[in-house]
Amino acid sequence: MIGWLAPRYGGPAGWVPQLALQVAMRGHDVEIVTTNADGAGALDVQTGRALDWVGATTTFHPLSAPKWYLTSWPMVADLRRRMASFDVVHIHSLYRFHTVATAAIARRLGVPYVIQAHGTLDPWHRRRRRHAKDLYHYLVEDPIIRGASAIVCTSRREEQSIRDLGYKAPTWVIPGAIDATALRESVVADFLDSAGIDPHARVVTFLGRISAKKGVPLLVESFVHTAAAFPDAHLIIAGPDDEGIGQGLTPVISRVGLAGRVSFIGVVAGPEKRAILQRSDVFVLPSTDESFGSAVAEAMAVGCPVVVSPHVAIADVISASGAGLVAERDSADIARAVGEILADPSAALAMGEAGRRLVDTRFAWPVVVGEFEAMYGAV
Repeated sequence: MIGWLAPRYGGPAGWVPQLALQVAMRGHDVEIVTTNADGAGALDVQTGRALDWVGATTTFHPLSAPKWYLTSWPMVADLRRRMASFDVVHIHSLYRFHTVATAAIARRLGVPYVIQAHGTLDPWHRRRRRHAKDLYHYLVEDPIIRGASAIVCTSRREEQSIRDLGYKAPTWVIPGAIDATALRESVVADFLDSAGIDPHARVVTFLGRISAKKGVPLLVESFVHTAAAFPDAHLIIAGPDDEGIGQGLTPVISRVGLAGRVSFIGVVAGPEKRAILQRSDVFVLPSTDESFGSAVAEAMAVGCPVVVSPHVAIADVISASGAGLVAERDSADIARAVGEILADPSAALAMGEAGRRLVDTRFAWPVVVGEFEAMYGAV
């Protein structure tokens, strides 16, 4: 169960269909139930019947009022009709209608369910509108979480955050998975040329939602230093700008003389995303809070060195493996780390190879799906 699968949402929207497909490939009957939410509009998909969505069997349901909560009464009717035949239900994310409805029906029918919060229980999220969230948790979310047969965490850090909140349900630490094979497929055309970027540029990349916690303004500020030190450096920022943060940065970028060296390219997926990652010289994620960091792992999968803040949950693994550098959430320190990588191609190559090894041994689908299968079996 997930409330959305439109590509604009990134993260779980792209990852959940892959999980369903991988588990199904191991001989299990798996179906995603979701809504057709897509920002202010709706996905152009048939609703109310199972169809193929990126290889996974998926049933979309139309939204009902209030749409901001991703309410769907047709989805409720579907779950009431069919849930008794399920062995286990996996609920992705909190604070939306699908979580409340699915957990309530599962409890009534005696079907075990697991919760995967995808970072929504991390400190940064809990601090936002804290008083309202505390009340909402007391009334709604806490009974759902306490009733779960298991809570899935993508890192030890996320697990500790959940334990610090006092939840006692069993936890399973299973990292996000990366389809490294697909990401490593060759790219025919040079993406930079098609995007009007100098094909010889040294590319610094951010890929993800341009949201408050991701630190894009900090990255742009740091790039002022990087651009001065490396005249051939170019910053690519890829992802949806639903909060208007990128749009607000445009005049700032022009004012410091970097209009031709910073590119906001919107949502990317498939071959275009693969091309950007393969062409990047360094990938940066200066988040204030990150329960895993799928885009970082994707960059490592293609051998791109990474720079992350200490608040990215896999920062310790990156540092220990030598796949990149950890920089404080300070523009000068981010610029320092990026500069170290750009200035030393041999060290950058070694970091890239370390990242590839880390993905293959810890974050590849064959490894991760086995852990999910074990958890479902235990539940």
